[in-house]
Amino acid sequence: MSTANVYCFFPSRDAIKESICGKALNEIADIALAIARTNTPAGEKLGQLLTAVHHHKKMTLVKEKRMHDLLVAGMQENWATIKAHIEHMVTTLGVSSARASKPANSTSMIPLRRRVPSTPRSRRSSIRF
Repeated sequence: MSTANVYCFFPSRDAIKESICGKALNEIADIALAIARTNTPAGEKLGQLLTAVHHHKKMTLVKEKRMHDLLVAGMQENWATIKAHIEHMVTTLGVSSARASKPANSTSMIPLRRRVPSTPRSRRSSIRF
């Protein structure tokens, strides 16, 4: 696909960057969700989550420097995609600790999945920076 064709799907270069950033952040969200769904104590889950995210970020820095730089730019410029990812991670951590504190036979429903938007159309976040 040519560069001109890519711009047919996105309104701007920044929208393309945010979309790519959102896809990369969804990888981290998938890792976090997998850990949150395990039946281990909350403290262990937190340790596993921090280790897994750190490892993923380190590998991104080493193997995909341009992707890492894009994520850094998103953090510095407060992109909506980054804000949504932070909100999602906070929710995942909250769900993880809430599930660890509930009895195994509890029937309450806790929502587990909310993807980080990878397109510029959905720019919602309630986190203020």
